[in-house]
Parts: sequence; C-alpha cells; structure tokens
Amino acid sequence: MGFGTAIDVCSAFLVTFFTPYLQNGPHIQLHAKTAFIWMGASIIAFFFFLFQLPELNGRSLEEVDELFEQRLWAWQFRRAVTTGVGSKIGQLEARREHKLQRDRERGAQQPDEEESVELK
Repeated sequence: MGFGTAIDVCSAFLVTFFTPYLQNGPHIQLHAKTAFIWMGASIIAFFFFLFQLPELNGRSLEEVDELFEQRLWAWQFRRAVTTGVGSKIGQLEARREHKLQRDRERGAQQPDEEESVELK
C-alpha cells in the first residue's frame, strides 16, 4: 500500500507541476491540445486495467491466492473455479447466508433441527 501511495503522490505532483507549462509555457504552448496527452494516457491506463487487474469481487483471500497460483489472465478470474480451502470457506459462507435469508423469510419462529439438537 505504501508503494501505491508513493506512486500516487509522485504522479499527482508531476501532473500538477507540468500541466501549466504544457498549456502556456515559454517554449511549449499546447493550450487545449494538452487534453490529447491526458486522453492518450487514459486510453493506455484503460487497457492496462482491463487486461492486468482481475475482478476479485466475492472471492476470499484463499481463493485469490489459489487463482494467482494458477497463473490465469485477469479476464479469466471471473469464471475460474477454485477447489481449495478458499472455495470451501466460500461454500460455508454461502450456506450460512442462505440459512439466514431463509430464517428471515420464515420469521425465525421455528428453530432449525441443528439448533434444537444443540439446545437439548
């Protein structure tokens, strides 16, 4: 995180320092054409993020670790199936969420079989 913060601060400094010189500098006077420079940088960044940064939404840390060990491309992460500890944790969490949802729908008036066994 420190590396990302350092890159952010340095790039923000460079942009804010050099943009006025690109627009109305003593030697370079691009004025509104400066936007083409930032547009080009944005297009490059878009394709970098599209192909290099995977979607990790809904994945546990163990699953993410397993996906990186499989050396998949970023766009393959969404459909990749994991079989390790992370997927088992994900299944347990999904079951628990399903059970909580079911209990909310029923009004949680009747204890489940598992709960009634634990109470005895």
